[in-house]
Amino acid sequence: MQEEILGSIKEVSGHTYDIIYDLLFTGNRIVAVLIQSPADALYVPSWFNLYVSSWGAKREEQRKLEEAAATRRRKLRNMSPDELIAKDPNNFEIRYENVVSVELKRMFLSSRYCLRFKVNMGGIRVRDFTLQKEQVSGARELLLKILPQKYSEK
Repeated sequence: MQEEILGSIKEVSGHTYDIIYDLLFTGNRIVAVLIQSPADALYVPSWFNLYVSSWGAKREEQRKLEEAAATRRRKLRNMSPDELIAKDPNNFEIRYENVVSVELKRMFLSSRYCLRFKVNMGGIRVRDFTLQKEQVSGARELLLKILPQKYSEK
């Protein structure tokens, strides 16, 4: 029997702003799946900058990143959580039993929010993700449903 995905928070930044994850919530864990990485943008030749400008090169890089993310999502769509974790060394899980606390707080002088998981893995480790303002209500609802006793908001 395949593990059921109860909900997800898509396109959250992890580690740095240009690394994008989808967080999948199952019955007993969160699976963080790498969707976009800076390495996904193929090299844009320097001649491109000469004729189109650096602004054009940036747009081309963004287009390639979005294309790579869409392709990766299509390929991963029918995989189980275990297969997703095994697919890429950047994918990982957070087991609910190891979660000490979950905190959602607005970032200083920003419209973005920090979703912080404190996880006990032989010592307390912190996993931070950045959410856009539009993602907050859905994330709050999901976290209150799945981890209500460990959730707090600041």
